[in-house]
Amino acid sequence: MELDIDKVQNEITKLIDDININFGLEVKITPTTCPNDIGISSHIIISVMGNLEALLNVSIPDNCYIFHDKKDNRHLSIREASLKLIKMAKVL
Repeated sequence: MELDIDKVQNEITKLIDDININFGLEVKITPTTCPNDIGISSHIIISVMGNLEALLNVSIPDNCYIFHDKKDNRHLSIREASLKLIKMAKVL
């Protein structure tokens, strides 16, 4: 079974928006939003990744942080993280 980009992106957006609301950040969350740029730390994003594993029934490798590009040393947007998750995760 393949992961659908829209489903992955929607799940990430929902989780990031929940954090946005709970932290009172008042930022409009879109596919181009980079969670790190709006003040969501990597410690919190790691919990998002755990939630995504359960919601999407996938396994994300331990050495894979979907919101960062090691090669270019930059943080990724929700859209870019969705694509990386699809590429790196193993469907259970």
